[in-house]
Amino acid sequence: MNNTSNPSASAIPYTSADILEILSRARHYNNWQVRQILRFFPPETPLADFGAGIGTFAKILREHGREIICVEPDDTLREQLHRDGLTVSAGLGACADGSLPAVYTLNVLEHIERDEDALAEIFAKLQPGGKLLVYVPALPVLWTSIDDKARHFRRYRRRELRDKLRRAGFAIINARYADSLGALAALAHRWFLDRGDGTVSSAAVRVFDRYIFPPSVVCDLVCRFIFGKNLLATAVKPAGRR
Repeated sequence: MNNTSNPSASAIPYTSADILEILSRARHYNNWQVRQILRFFPPETPLADFGAGIGTFAKILREHGREIICVEPDDTLREQLHRDGLTVSAGLGACADGSLPAVYTLNVLEHIERDEDALAEIFAKLQPGGKLLVYVPALPVLWTSIDDKARHFRRYRRRELRDKLRRAGFAIINARYADSLGALAALAHRWFLDRGDGTVSSAAVRVFDRYIFPPSVVCDLVCRFIFGKNLLATAVKPAGRR
């Protein structure tokens, strides 16, 4: 997704589908994210995928028997989601306020200039007691040309994400860093390998997914409140809030 004057993510086109295709092959990394969703949201709960992209996660979750509504503003990606048999909407505006029981958004908020407006929109659409899972890139020091190519507006600090969720009205359940070894790999990429063109190498993604990410999950048990390549936050809309 990229810049827009509209505060809603529902109007933001995405321009780096090639990156999505490469990352969709990161089996261990993607399955870990899916496990976080399956663990957090109760079974039988319909899920809204905010910024569904090419449907990497929606398709896996569908295989697990989950009911998914994809929210994707980009026309081309939305057509692809339709072809894949997924239920898809261009934006949250099609959903009534207080109608959604659960929303997850994976590596999306960083593409939205006015991310707090997007969080406020999600909050409005959630039912009282509805849950949100957010996964975003972490730590400005890890910024590379990949962030530039993907048109990110920011990489988040833990306190920043917590504060933005609270200002939107959410009660935070947990917020922690993830992929600590990936953070070290990102630093190495920034210092030694970044050619400045935002290239994402399929071979590098395979190496990361096979040899770096699995032990990184173990290291996160120690480092999750200190640093990591990403942030994972879970939150709830308090009962009685509209």
